[in-house]
Amino acid sequence: MLFETLAVSIVVGLIRKGKIKNIESIPVKGWPFIIAGFLVYISTLIILKYSSGALSSWIFSNIILLVSTYYFFTIIGILISSMSVGFVLISTGLGLNGLASIVNGGRMPVSADALSIAGLEGNISFLSGGKSSVHILADAGTRLYYLADIIPVPLIIPKVISIGDIILAIGIFLTIQKYMTLSNSLHS
Repeated sequence: MLFETLAVSIVVGLIRKGKIKNIESIPVKGWPFIIAGFLVYISTLIILKYSSGALSSWIFSNIILLVSTYYFFTIIGILISSMSVGFVLISTGLGLNGLASIVNGGRMPVSADALSIAGLEGNISFLSGGKSSVHILADAGTRLYYLADIIPVPLIIPKVISIGDIILAIGIFLTIQKYMTLSNSLHS
């Protein structure tokens, strides 16, 4: 959903006579934290995909710690960068997604019904087999179910999203709109 949000945000910004160059003005003072969070996340995924030994076992044993670290660093980095409405919404969306993942063993639950509505029935058996390192199939034991991926989006690129994803997307949209439409006098 990130790429769709970015694309729509930029197109709307251009329609509003904004400038793509102005995106450079988005404050990212907390970039070391954001990069640290991203590195934790991506290295975890890479190790789980390409390793089957002790390191992979350690990752699975500590997945809640690693997921918590990723969300913590990323949210702190975003909030250090700015406390504007867009940045707060981005952090809130990430926080809700993180909460849903952490209380469910470090993986985001996904609704089978929502997958079916979105036309993604093939993912149900994949998730029920526990083959995903970032998602699990939601069931009766899912905690904070309403924060999980339960909203089907059967459009252009079908997917299932969460309320956190929606809040995150709104925050990204507002941030891009704010900075794309800044007065050119700020950049002279």
